[in-house]
Amino acid sequence: MNISSKKIGIVSLVYGSNNYGGILQGYALAKACQKLGYDAKQISIEFSKTTEQLKNSKEKDLFTRFIKKKTGLKKRFSKYVYYHLLDGNKRGSKFNSFYEYNIPHTEKVYSISNINETNELFDSFICGSDVIWQQNNPGMIKDIYYLGFVENEKRKIAYAPSFGKNFIPKENYSRTRELLSRFDALSVREESGKKILAELGLDSKLVLDPTLLISKDDWLQLCSHGDYFEKKQHYAFAYLLGEIPQNRKSITSYCKKANLKLITIPYGINRFRSMDFSFGDQQILNADPIAFLNLIRNADIFFTDSFHGIVFSSIFNVKYWAFPRNKSQHVNSLNTRLENIVELLGTKDRYIKADDLYSKNDESINWSQVNRNMATAINNSKEYLKNALSE
Repeated sequence: MNISSKKIGIVSLVYGSNNYGGILQGYALAKACQKLGYDAKQISIEFSKTTEQLKNSKEKDLFTRFIKKKTGLKKRFSKYVYYHLLDGNKRGSKFNSFYEYNIPHTEKVYSISNINETNELFDSFICGSDVIWQQNNPGMIKDIYYLGFVENEKRKIAYAPSFGKNFIPKENYSRTRELLSRFDALSVREESGKKILAELGLDSKLVLDPTLLISKDDWLQLCSHGDYFEKKQHYAFAYLLGEIPQNRKSITSYCKKANLKLITIPYGINRFRSMDFSFGDQQILNADPIAFLNLIRNADIFFTDSFHGIVFSSIFNVKYWAFPRNKSQHVNSLNTRLENIVELLGTKDRYIKADDLYSKNDESINWSQVNRNMATAINNSKEYLKNALSE
């Protein structure tokens, strides 16, 4: 079959996403496949309709169920404030427009009940990237994101998916091994994921996030079509997904000391948080994904607890400080992927606790070395994707 006529279906958390890193990695993976000559599309999947498979993860403990119910009410209230009082729907609309006009995708939206129909549309399937393999509880495995619906004769490829942390429940080992044993090519985004697969008896490659598969020039071309493309002022930019108050306090103090205006995108998880309400001298609530890139690209310094924040600051060679997103003992801590990426880039000294920021000065980053570290890993990742698709 001619490469240009080979159709690739991509399964990820992109459709309906309001997460900057999530939607941009979806853009990058489709583009990377297209640059190799394939007809690649994101499969539009209604994320909320994939949860039917989680019925087996019912909480039996009454106290746990009570806490979850109480937490759920709080979360619903914070989302109501965000969407109805802060007009958060505008951000969602901008993300939807980005998906519609910049990412090749299926016009039909699929769910768990009809996703198998896509076997008629695509020759091969890729799952990835992002935290699509997260398993917080026993029984919590979403088969869609493990390509459980794909027919045996179709090629199945994992490109840089993440478990989000360094373990999965032992009760899930058997089902996870069963699903992933069907793959023709397995790769993960973090060393911790590679170790999980090794525990399951599965060999895998370590590859980079898709955002690093396309060049800086590719990203600049995309950036040129959006807001904040031209640098018009000196400023610091902060994008925080976690809920550690000290991260915000330390950043605010740092910027005051440096006499830098602090620009933020608040409510990164798309719900109201009081700690974000007064964080920053200027808040940009409804930035679309391209504006997000430009705000990083033009910043004098960038503060983040986001994996993709670190990646894009590295692509654009923007000085940054990164912080843990959760307290390390948090049961669902997402710090592992942050630790892995700074180690790969050779910038472990840029990943610090908030209190340590007070002692930091205008310390530079050896971008020549970082770029060399990235170049080798980028070439290996491109080679993996090329081979996985062509075999």
